[in-house]
Amino acid sequence: MTTFTEAEHPRAAAGQFIEKAQGAPEVSLDATAPSPARLRLVAAAAAARQADQEVRAAAVEALQEEIAALYPGATEALAFRSYDDYEGYRLSTVYVGDTVVFDREEGDRQPENISSFLSNFGEDPTGLDEPERDEYIESNYGDYRVIPLAAAEVTA
Repeated sequence: MTTFTEAEHPRAAAGQFIEKAQGAPEVSLDATAPSPARLRLVAAAAAARQADQEVRAAAVEALQEEIAALYPGATEALAFRSYDDYEGYRLSTVYVGDTVVFDREEGDRQPENISSFLSNFGEDPTGLDEPERDEYIESNYGDYRVIPLAAAEVTA
């Protein structure tokens, strides 16, 4: 603990602290201008993020169309990624209303074209929604994501 030095803390006659004279700042908060290489890096990273978002949006749209074509009337589709599977998400379940029309756990094989669209997500589910069905929210061995079908045009 430091010793209180009255001279370092000036007071008015009533005992209240008063404004203390300050010297010039010893350090500056002004940032130096970024280098041209840093500016190019920041611009390239922003462009890559934008491109990634566009790829994911295209993948979601393609998934919607493919699922609607394979499973007419589909109202919900779930993708699943096992925590020990480094290949990413796979189609897990497709519903038409409350009826399951595709169930990977029951042995249904995932169509190859669906695999190629889901591979765009790898282990990152950005672009896929959190499930609302309670039984899919928590899993000890992986996680589920909803492939949003509401925006999909159902083709017959």
